[in-house]
Amino acid sequence: MSRPVAAVLLLFQGLIISGTVRDQAGQPMANVTVRLVTRSDGVKVTSTDEKGKYLFTDLDIAFYDLSYERKGYITVTRRVGVKFDEDPGDDDPRAADVTMLPEP
Repeated sequence: MSRPVAAVLLLFQGLIISGTVRDQAGQPMANVTVRLVTRSDGVKVTSTDEKGKYLFTDLDIAFYDLSYERKGYITVTRRVGVKFDEDPGDDDPRAADVTMLPEP
């Protein structure tokens, strides 16, 4: 089931999806490839920083398919709904966070 993600309206940048990727021990994971599939713009790709954080900007209100990939780990896929919310504090801020497990 898709969960709406609180998004922030940035002047001239539209809505955003951001999150943190962690391993099963809760440690942030750097260099995870994060792909966002959009209907209008195709695929956007970024990677996590040293704190496991990623960010996509200039998005429309919609549902997006995200995938998280790193060698040695099971690929995670997720559908994320983005909505405009004047009070983003009322939604779960971890909605776009992901925990990755090592491959067996």
